[in-house]
Amino acid sequence: DDGRVPSEGEDTALVAQALADVQVLLAGAIGAAQMRASLVTRWDGALSRPVVGRTQRLVDIDERITALNGLAVTGSALAGNGLAGVVGRSRAEAARTL
Repeated sequence: DDGRVPSEGEDTALVAQALADVQVLLAGAIGAAQMRASLVTRWDGALSRPVVGRTQRLVDIDERITALNGLAVTGSALAGNGLAGVVGRSRAEAARTL
């Protein structure tokens, strides 16, 4: 495994990698025989891009959100592109608003 994400047109390789990842995560509890279907969806342009001044804008947004008691906002636009960032922010926002 060279670690690269298969390109468009290599859906079979992408599905095989996803199944291998699931097998690792679930300690082999699921295999190709249990997989009923797959669908590869590409979200072109869906990732937020860093731009000059973004950090300060996020600080400003956070200050305004915090001022509105009971409101929690999360997602990749605020937390960054990645599950760890979104989950971390979601937990922090939940703790702040509860």
